[in-house]
Amino acid sequence: MTMPEPDWRADPPAPERLAALAVEVVPGGVIEFERQLGGGLDATMDVLVATDRAGAVRKMVLRRYRRFGDHRDLPQPRKESATLGLLVRNGLPVPEPLWVDENDIFDETALLMSYVDGISLMRPDDPLDWSRQQARFLVDLHAIPVDAEVRSILEDNRDRMEQRMSDAEPPKEYRTRGSGVEIWNAVVEAFADTTRGDTTILHTDFWAGNTLWNGQDLAAVVDWDWAALGDPLMDVSYAAMDLRFQGWDAGADEFVRVYGLESGRDMAGLSRWDIHYLARAFPYVEQWSVGLQELGREDLTPETVRTRHTQLVHRFLG
Repeated sequence: MTMPEPDWRADPPAPERLAALAVEVVPGGVIEFERQLGGGLDATMDVLVATDRAGAVRKMVLRRYRRFGDHRDLPQPRKESATLGLLVRNGLPVPEPLWVDENDIFDETALLMSYVDGISLMRPDDPLDWSRQQARFLVDLHAIPVDAEVRSILEDNRDRMEQRMSDAEPPKEYRTRGSGVEIWNAVVEAFADTTRGDTTILHTDFWAGNTLWNGQDLAAVVDWDWAALGDPLMDVSYAAMDLRFQGWDAGADEFVRVYGLESGRDMAGLSRWDIHYLARAFPYVEQWSVGLQELGREDLTPETVRTRHTQLVHRFLG
């Protein structure tokens, strides 16, 4: 339930790094930096333009990951590449993985992906249809069979979560702020029953900021480095509660309704994941304002997001 500091952003890649990348990706061609994309807390995303020796031009996205400890031991780029490849083969609208930095061209671990022509859509013309499209994406994602290949790529996130919630006392970030202890105890109680639901592929960070749109149509879902296996209702709660967090309560209700109807899943366990979402957000929720404002929600200041979180705690935890 921890989150990185929001102020990390790698500098644009140096020309010599891009020249080395071109040798591996477009031999005889060139790669140039175009711009950095906003949003995201754990990776810098650079739009690059590649021109091959025949003069064909293609845009790509370089995703360079934030360092957590010994960053060379992190599996994020390889795991995200394998996950994207799996999803592409199953027909889901996600970027295509193109290259993983195995030769330390960049200081950060890095993944190169196809560029998706789309924009963030945080103020839709039709919030209900916007919510339905997101719900249907999750229905399709969660319908992918969890076979041996999937299990070789992704770990079940419930193992780590259950271990964390077995601690004798709440973590420091909950003990030292407001109602943190009560919120922590509520989520521990909600998961005291160790019975697990279905197991599906999860995005684990599925919210509107990780979607790209062509007009009012969903074009792609991005940011798969924390994909995992687990209870599909975790994704559902995360997305629906984020809609509420941004003020789209009717959209959240429609999201849950459509997902339940079209997936055919039992939705009885959703409430405990709602508590999990609120507990996960509690210590760091002001930091979410950075990404939200970069994506066009200037109204969601740190003070506003803390107030909305408190309102949701009172509504869902009583």
